[in-house]
Parts: sequence; C-alpha cells; structure tokens
Amino acid sequence: QQNEGGVSILLRRGLSLQVTKMLRDKEGRILILVASFQGTMVALANIYAPTLPDPTFFATLNSLLLEVQELPLVVGGDFNQIIDPVLDRSKPGGGGRSHLDREALKSLMLEHGLSDIWRLLHPQALEFTFRSGSHGTRTRIDMFLTSRALVNSVHSCDIGVRALLDHVPLDLVLDWVTGLKRRGRWKLNGSLLHSEQHQQEIRQVLQDFLDTNLGSVDSHGTLWEAGKATMRGRFIAMSSRLRREGNRRAMSLERHISELELRFDDSPQGDTLQNLMEAKFELNTIYHKRAEDALFHLKHTQYKSGDRAGKFLAAMVRQRELGRMVSGIRAPSGSLVTDPKQIAGAFLKYYETLYTSEDDFLEDVTMPCISQTQRDRLDAPITEHKIWAAIQGMRDSRVPSPK
Repeated sequence: QQNEGGVSILLRRGLSLQVTKMLRDKEGRILILVASFQGTMVALANIYAPTLPDPTFFATLNSLLLEVQELPLVVGGDFNQIIDPVLDRSKPGGGGRSHLDREALKSLMLEHGLSDIWRLLHPQALEFTFRSGSHGTRTRIDMFLTSRALVNSVHSCDIGVRALLDHVPLDLVLDWVTGLKRRGRWKLNGSLLHSEQHQQEIRQVLQDFLDTNLGSVDSHGTLWEAGKATMRGRFIAMSSRLRREGNRRAMSLERHISELELRFDDSPQGDTLQNLMEAKFELNTIYHKRAEDALFHLKHTQYKSGDRAGKFLAAMVRQRELGRMVSGIRAPSGSLVTDPKQIAGAFLKYYETLYTSEDDFLEDVTMPCISQTQRDRLDAPITEHKIWAAIQGMRDSRVPSPK
C-alpha cells in the first residue's frame, strides 16, 4: 500500500513565473513544470522515489525528462538512493537499496547532463539529509540535480538542520538577473513595545532628546518632527540588533545540533541525547516566534486592507475568479480542451443538447387561431364612444380604488 499523496511545487505569490506546461506520472511521484522566468525558459522537477527498489521509476523519470531535455533543468527531491556509497553514508555497507537503482540514477544524470550540485560544491564533506532510526545510519538521499548550463548560476547549496522531521532541508540559491527591488515603507516593530528592557531604552532615548533639544527651537512642530526622526532611527537600530541576535542564536543552535548529532552517532550514551533535545527545543521556539511574527503581520494586513479597494482586495478577488475559472474540460470526443473559446463552444453545445426536447409531441397539435377580421377588430383604436359605453355599462355606486 502506498502512502504518498503526490509531490508538489510551491511558488511564491507574486513571482513572475509563467508556467506553460506540466508533466507528471500516474503515481504522483514525479512533477515537472516548464516555465518562463525573466524571459528565460526553465524546467523545474520535484520527485519522490519509492522506498523499495523499483526499476521502472527511473525509466519513467527518464522518459519525462526527454521532453524537456533542451531546457535548463533543476531536479530536486527525495531520491531514496545515494550516489557515493562512501561519502553519502555515515556507516559503510549495512545493506541498503539495490545497486541497480543507483546505476539507473547515475545513468540518468549522465544522459541528461545533470550534476549533483551539493557534492560539486562540497567534494569531500560528510553531511547527510536523512536519519534511519531502525538502522542507526544517516544518508544523503535528498538532492538537487542541475543542468551543467546552470552550474555557473548557483550561488549556494547547503544542508540545513534536522529540527522537526527525519529529513533535513536542502537549500539551493540561484543568481538570477531581476529588476531593482522597490524599497518598502518603514513600519514600527510592535514587539519592541512588549519588552520591558526595550521600553526603558525608549524612555531614556526620549528623555535625552528632550533634555538636549527642548528650548533650542521656537516651533513645537519642528521639535516634534526632529523627535520622530530620532526615535525612528533608534527603533530601526533596535530592530536590527534584535534580528541579528536572533539569527546569530539560530545559526549557533544549528551548528550545535549538527555537532551533537555527529557526537550521538559516534557514542549514543551519556547526556548527548538530552542536550540534543534541549537544543532542538530552543531552535523550534525561535522558529515558532518567527511564524507568530509573520502571522501577526498577515493579520495586520487583513485588518488594514480588508475593506478597502486596494492590492489586498484585488488579490482576493483574483483568487476567487481563478477558483471559478474553467481551465480545461473533457470534450465528448474524449480530448482535453483548454482554449477558452473552445471551452465556451463546448458548454454551448452541451446546454443546447440539454434543453433540446427529443420528443416532438407538440408538432402534431392543432392550435386554434383567430381570423383576419377578428385580428383587425382587436387592433382597432379605442375611441371615446367605446369608453363612454363601457362606463355606462358599469354598476352604480362604484368609485375608482385608491390603489
């Protein structure tokens, strides 16, 4: 029984990436997107190889990659297979998957000109992305394979820290030519107002400013504007310092967790496991704090822009329109129709057929009709004499109703 729900590729909202084609297998283990980004065509693939040896998987992957072999390609995912038995496994030997899958993977990389970009940047490093609790080994089975044409565009490829799951995140950063990023407006970091230490610092800065500048100018407006600029600069400095300290602590914990995992692999005794769990708990606390901050900013945006005709509302309307949009239908002939005009024509034919009666039982019914003389009398103008005659024919004691 297979437990996978299918792989996916998530794209950041607002990214100028136009997907033109999608390829996938029947089992949901392979997904390939052909897209245009900044005027350049590229193919992005995400895979999840079977946990048990399956010689047909890499054959299916190879056949799908042949359709995008002319494009720069990035393939990422869980390959459930290592490339180097010495460098990609914490303990040599120990069973493992069939070597046939490994040879199939190497043959795939050779045929499509793909490079294991992390190993290319770290030739002799011993880092791993998966821990097997049952076998007590760690392996590097999560990889990014890139076309040789993209190797020069790779800025970095790093293995993260296993803080939550049994797999480690793998980050790939590509240098892509983009336009200049627009500088956003400054907003006060509200979390500074919830810390007693920061509150005391803000009071001291404000008091020092007033002691130095009060009485130096005649206009209170000038003093107020100068005070806002001073406090804004101090708020920015405090936020930057807080962010640097948080990032520094997170990086320190990530390095400490990596060292503890190596120490635990060599000697799983003593206080190593306890220290490892404590470090992971503290790192998870930092991650949760970042998620809470992001959620707070999202709620602020919804509250501020929820009832206004702006960018936020336009995005919500666009999502609703996309949800109602019919991107493709299956025609009666069995072919897939994706052109909007053809989709509209297919719906027109469907409803014409739906509301067309198959029984012509009314065609043989003789309906009564009036003669030409009767039609002329009905169409004749109403004269004053006819109105007076109608009034005379009404019963007495009748008045027009006010309604």
